[in-house]
Amino acid sequence: MYSTNITPDRDTGIGAYTLADFDRAVRQGIRADGDSRPILVLDKDTREPQAALFRIHTGQLTLEGLDFVLEPKAGFESQAVALLFGDGSVQFKNCVTTLNGRQVPLSAVMLADPRETMTQPGGAGVPKVAFDNCFIRGEGDLVSARASRPFELEVNESLVALTGSLLNLDAGPK
Repeated sequence: MYSTNITPDRDTGIGAYTLADFDRAVRQGIRADGDSRPILVLDKDTREPQAALFRIHTGQLTLEGLDFVLEPKAGFESQAVALLFGDGSVQFKNCVTTLNGRQVPLSAVMLADPRETMTQPGGAGVPKVAFDNCFIRGEGDLVSARASRPFELEVNESLVALTGSLLNLDAGPK
């Protein structure tokens, strides 16, 4: 598996974080800092066939005040902002997501096939996906699932303008 590094650089990374800053980022999620509005994109060297900015296996990730742009090149099975395994959950608050390109299936959130994931002990919960006051646009789906599985979806005060579906379910192999 390939991932980008979290740099210890004081200007561009977490080098200036206090222990409390780091703990807050890990436990509460990622949000814009002050007046900035970061645009998050997949690293150009990403090699995962099912690429995602965030791969969530268990627990809750909250993303607040961020912009996401997916502009894939050919060679991927799919791309998503968040890929959920097991009972992992994600909440988008005041975010903008842009899905550009039809060469690869794109989704704001993709739920992995449960047959391809390891389950955590006591992890019998269902994934949860929430969009609050978000704008999702472009060429793709809001949520896609690689196989039939239960999950919770909540969309509040959000605008979804996609060429794909609000919910795209793949029943899996026959």
